[in-house]
Amino acid sequence: MEAGLAAGMAPLLAGLVAAAAAGWLLLTVRALRLRLKGREASFHDLTEALEHRHAHTLELVRLASGYLVLEAPLLEAVALARYYAMQARTVLARTRTETDLSWALARLMLAAEAHPELAGHPRFRTLAGEVVHDEDEAAVARTRFNERTAALARSCGGPFRRALCHALHEGPWDQFDLDPTVAREAMMTLLKPRPAPEGTPDGREAPAPGRVPVRSVASVAFGI
Repeated sequence: MEAGLAAGMAPLLAGLVAAAAAGWLLLTVRALRLRLKGREASFHDLTEALEHRHAHTLELVRLASGYLVLEAPLLEAVALARYYAMQARTVLARTRTETDLSWALARLMLAAEAHPELAGHPRFRTLAGEVVHDEDEAAVARTRFNERTAALARSCGGPFRRALCHALHEGPWDQFDLDPTVAREAMMTLLKPRPAPEGTPDGREAPAPGRVPVRSVASVAFGI
């Protein structure tokens, strides 16, 4: 009788185990999907802020073109850096192209400082402020995106979870390395011209001892 009871309980236990496993799998998939949606939402916010910067950059170039007549290569470099940033699709590609755009924009802002009529233009000041706002918004979204990416990567530990994550999302869990706010401040600091040492031949500026000259905007924007 006991043997018959045990034999009768075996299918029930197997069913309970299967139901528990299926429930665990469903809960795990649901949790991963929620985290994926959260990551995608934060990346959308990051992309939106960067796209706003693209739009304001175009307006800056159009306005500056009427004043920086002798700076055509600089304006072209900014426009091309913006174009490449707009074409980027992957996280790594966006990081690289947005970094190039940050350099180009820093050079444009520096050139504008040498032209008071442009730097003091109300529209230019407004656009420059909008760019700063866009970069601040992107920095906040970047932090959120990276935190959610790191949380997802931790959730995908182990062979089974790794296979499950791969089935739900193909591709690497790359983080967005560029902090637009920090990049802006760092690049403006690096690009600020230093006073030329006294006694420079022909009155031209010479690099300070140990100082590496800043590369031209073309080499920064195009990687050459």
